[in-house]
Amino acid sequence: MPKILLADDDEKLLHTVADWLSTQGFTVETAGDGAAAAILMRSVDYDVIVVDWEMPGKSGPEVCKEYRDARGETPILMLTAKGAIEEKEKGFLSGADDYLTKPFHPKELLLRIRSLLGRRVQSNKNSYEFASLKLDLVKNAVFHGEERLKLTANEYSLLDFLIRNPEKCFSTESLISKIWKSDKAVTDQAVRVCIARLRTKLESYNCKTTIVADPGFGYKLTDKSV
Repeated sequence: MPKILLADDDEKLLHTVADWLSTQGFTVETAGDGAAAAILMRSVDYDVIVVDWEMPGKSGPEVCKEYRDARGETPILMLTAKGAIEEKEKGFLSGADDYLTKPFHPKELLLRIRSLLGRRVQSNKNSYEFASLKLDLVKNAVFHGEERLKLTANEYSLLDFLIRNPEKCFSTESLISKIWKSDKAVTDQAVRVCIARLRTKLESYNCKTTIVADPGFGYKLTDKSV
């Protein structure tokens, strides 16, 4: 699942939008002020960052500029009630990639986020396929042929990430950073257990794919038939 940071000091909006995005297949982390957002942006690898303009501690433009000055590359969407072209220009100059004026419809936010994700991976596809597996982003499911794999939330998130990045090695630390929420105390052992369960499930569906360990490098999804 793509990992998103949502930063806004409007607590009701923050939790409503975060809950809704979670139902759309995203792992969402939240920050209620600019300072907290800045800390998370420095320490966690997100796929998209959504920040409000007006926040206590640090404003959205300040947070964006600091992140870009530190060579942060994740796409940023700015939320704001400001509509003047001069304000939009300020937002873009601070490092934002897109701009959404409040109030907004959740579906518009979703479209903007998916567009930014598409820029990052250079794909706007609704699905990804590798060997015998298909990741369906509309249904938030993984299929082996016509059969839908029965996966836990963590298993789905891990397989989602690996299908998007097949044959690439990732350490347990990078998998934790990319998949699990940063406020969860996830251990290397927990990752190994999740991978072991996934291997067993893939075998039970007679998949041509498996997750292998590359000593000294990490884990990767590979095609056994090659």
